[in-house]
Amino acid sequence: MTAAPTSLADEAEELAPPTPAKVASTPVAVASAPVVDRIAELQARVEQLQTALDNRPFIEHAVGMIMMLMPCTDDVAFAALTRVSQNTNRKLREVAAVITSAASSGRPLPADLVAALSEVMPPQARHARARASHTR
Repeated sequence: MTAAPTSLADEAEELAPPTPAKVASTPVAVASAPVVDRIAELQARVEQLQTALDNRPFIEHAVGMIMMLMPCTDDVAFAALTRVSQNTNRKLREVAAVITSAASSGRPLPADLVAALSEVMPPQARHARARASHTR
């Protein structure tokens, strides 16, 4: 049994959940190695989910820009954005940032992204875009 905590800090440390390093240094670490591995996996997953949450507004903004440029649904725009990311070997957030930056500054999209978007958009969206540009 451990000695009684002598201060509030000692009590907080005693009640805190163990860190993977603390668990790994205990005598039962050999038996709990799978637990330590699982904790590390879960921590990595939490980091991935946080990154996804942080990037979501940028991606949704780009989806909206695509919907304005080439009339389509949000599902079609997101699928197009994803395929452009894959086809150009760029991260989804990077493609989204280029699209939103160009649109918000009034600059045209880079030619490679225009070509990639044109390739992945469904025919009805391409035709709607062509009709819209002819009526201006």
